[in-house]
Amino acid sequence: MANALIVMAKYWQPGQVKTRLAAKIGFDAAASLHELFTRRLAQSLDQVGDCRQMRVAPDTRCGEMADAISSNWTIAVQRDGDLGRRMWRGFSDCFAAGATRVVMIGADLPTLGHADIELAFEHLDCCDVVIGPAVDGGYYLIGLNRGHQEIDRFLSLFGTLSWGTSSVFTDTLSIAQRVGLTVRQLPEREDVDHWADLVRLVQRLERSDSSDDTALALAIRARIQHVSLVD
Repeated sequence: MANALIVMAKYWQPGQVKTRLAAKIGFDAAASLHELFTRRLAQSLDQVGDCRQMRVAPDTRCGEMADAISSNWTIAVQRDGDLGRRMWRGFSDCFAAGATRVVMIGADLPTLGHADIELAFEHLDCCDVVIGPAVDGGYYLIGLNRGHQEIDRFLSLFGTLSWGTSSVFTDTLSIAQRVGLTVRQLPEREDVDHWADLVRLVQRLERSDSSDDTALALAIRARIQHVSLVD
């Protein structure tokens, strides 16, 4: 396989996902939204690349995730460690299995589509690292090309990052530059982590001419009927 896509996703157990959103909409609704986002990504991206892998946390929910999504995905455990360690393991496993280009995303941006991932793979034909910066200072996508000899060193430095902070994106760029990797950036996008992010997402979807976007907006509203989008 040449191109591999990884989605890092938690299983939708209430109280364990979207906890910042849950402060506004409750644990059950937050988990339902996370399930919606994960299923949508699994459906819309199930033909991207040569291999698609859903890496699941906690490890004990892999069977339930496998039952919930298309058989075009393989299921793997994230195992223990901080986010950097789990990302390193995902990239390393795919490279060891024969992938030359690996793109990794989370489940916080349900509007990512086939064209977005293919663009990332195209960039990796002529650079070492591709990153999709998020508005909050993190990133919604990172992709690596196995061809550069310093990729392993770059991956080993993931553990030095302060995950969940507003400097993750710039810190990752600094690490790439330090080890001599070339980087291309995708357009900035907004993850859905907080209530205000969700409100803006629904507003954008409802302004769209796409029937898929309209359907997603309706599905989101159906899960948060008990909360007004207008404060």
